[in-house]
Amino acid sequence: MRHDLATIPFPTGVGAANSIRVEHFQEKTVQIDGTFVADIDIEGSVNGTTYHPLRTGISAPGIFLITEAVRNLRLRATGFTSSASGAAVLGAFHSRTDGG
Repeated sequence: MRHDLATIPFPTGVGAANSIRVEHFQEKTVQIDGTFVADIDIEGSVNGTTYHPLRTGISAPGIFLITEAVRNLRLRATGFTSSASGAAVLGAFHSRTDGG
């Protein structure tokens, strides 16, 4: 199994930040670091257009396992006051070793 790290944009105000594609990850873990005064939701989409909450009300740094099969992930902030934070997605996927 191979692992890859991708940066997911952190909201800079109330609303959603840009999404990232994660469909190649069979396993997904989101890590949120830094200091912020906001409630953060992790949202997912299977079509890249309509998003639904996967984890809600995150108000402190942490690591969050995403078990849902989604094509895109994004973060949404509610009650935003300030942020000096960042977030990343660690994904695991099987790489083919048979040359195909």
